[in-house]
Amino acid sequence: HFAQKMGLVQHQRLHTGEKPFACTVCSRKFARKVCLTRHKAVHMDEKPYSCTVCGHRFAYKSNLQTH
Repeated sequence: HFAQKMGLVQHQRLHTGEKPFACTVCSRKFARKVCLTRHKAVHMDEKPYSCTVCGHRFAYKSNLQTH
């Protein structure tokens, strides 16, 4: 069960493949607005996550964790 309707809508997009949020720079599409917002950092060269060992910076936390 979903506490809010938006939770159900987002879950349904997993099954339908619907991606209504498109990047205005590269046209990449996303199922969730928050993912589009996070993606935009790539185009703005925002890299808020940095490695404490070597200092390399990343736009995505997941890339830092992989590093």
